[in-house]
Amino acid sequence: MTKPQTRPRATPETGACVTVSQNGPYIVTGRVPLAKQTIVTDAEGGSQAWAQGDDYPPQEKYALCRCGHSKKKPFCDGTHAKIGFDGTETASLISSRRRSSTAPP
Repeated sequence: MTKPQTRPRATPETGACVTVSQNGPYIVTGRVPLAKQTIVTDAEGGSQAWAQGDDYPPQEKYALCRCGHSKKKPFCDGTHAKIGFDGTETASLISSRRRSSTAPP
């Protein structure tokens, strides 16, 4: 089992909670509804809208793939451990406005 990377927070209304596990899946609890959605594209391949797909049966707890290599997507099958997935967040802490003002011409 992987250690939580972030502190989980449940919503008071539903008890729903999403925890990001260290180098592993998103752990979702609280019978959060889950459905497949697909991006609808135009003739040039540009994104236009989301198309609602099938609903997954509700569960009290499930793990969603975060590494992108699960054979059971959207669910985790443990592949992250086999491939050495590094789930470290890499987004800059500098605001986008500040980054753009320091970008070379």
